[in-house]
Amino acid sequence: MDFSLFPFSLTLSYGSLVSPSISVHPLRGSAIDIHPNACWKQNGITVAGGKENGYGTDQLNNPWGLFVDDKQTIYVADPNNHRIMEWKRDVMNGQVVAGGNGQG
Repeated sequence: MDFSLFPFSLTLSYGSLVSPSISVHPLRGSAIDIHPNACWKQNGITVAGGKENGYGTDQLNNPWGLFVDDKQTIYVADPNNHRIMEWKRDVMNGQVVAGGNGQG
């Protein structure tokens, strides 16, 4: 399997998730309604990854699911690390909120 096809970083642009090189597959639940004329910042801030995959609190390994709540906290399913990560707004390192102790 070609792992270069999977993103290893997420970029936050003032509350908007920016990842121009991947397709976003919506999670089950309500859809996010983004206005068709919404303006996107061109310079984002990398909050996870940006170097290579790994298990640090600033790294992901094949991230899959994504959720952003009303407080602009980002939650990411990180299946190869068997965990759910959380990044609060303006924080550069995430914290494990579920899993993280190996498979199972």
